Amino acid sequence: MYLTQAQMEQPRAPGELLSWVESKGREMASTREGKTYARSRAPLPKKFCEELRPLALFAAHRYGGRSDVRLLPNLNNEGFDARITVPGEAPAFVEITYAKDGRDEALRFEVLRRDRRVNWLAPITELPPKGRQRRVIIPNDMVPKDNTVRANLNLVASRLRGKANASYGLQYTLIVVVDDYTAFNDRQGVEILDRFVKAQISSIRLDFRELVILGASGRLFLTYGLASARSNQ
Repeated sequence: MYLTQAQMEQPRAPGELLSWVESKGREMASTREGKTYARSRAPLPKKFCEELRPLALFAAHRYGGRSDVRLLPNLNNEGFDARITVPGEAPAFVEITYAKDGRDEALRFEVLRRDRRVNWLAPITELPPKGRQRRVIIPNDMVPKDNTVRANLNLVASRLRGKANASYGLQYTLIVVVDDYTAFNDRQGVEILDRFVKAQISSIRLDFRELVILGASGRLFLTYGLASARSNQ
């Protein structure tokens, strides 16, 4: 068993969580069975990739090597994805959402399993099934960078709108994970993203203390205070 809920919900310091996440990632990537498990979309590997790894990357940026901070991942559907305790402060909570298209990702993994390679950016074509077999075509074509950026901005907007008008509170931080491998991997892309996010949060109501835009690689880390913006709306 690569992952268990008890392992994943164990309280850890930021450095401990990042080390554990990286170790588990290497373990799953070291075998074909592990790779299949990680890509299976089963609940635990999905939460590992979409919640625990982003939490570890966020905490590394926010708290560095502090050993007195405790991160408590929450795998249940209770309105938050992790609880953070810092000595002398009230408990804080984080809500994590990934700016990606789940169906798009599933189809690309399907092609990857079938063909052992896949273009992660090219458009997907679904043909009428032949018998019981679904036919998914993804050409190995170059995709203009502008198209990739625009598509990912739309995903960010969708995630922000999905969290708008819900009641969370000033003890909550919203983390939106974005693609900084291909879409926002240079200065120009980051500047476009920053302007776009600022425009979005000025026009919708987000009931959080802070918004964090976190790159999936861990390199990108943008923060936006929301309390003052919310009071002006």
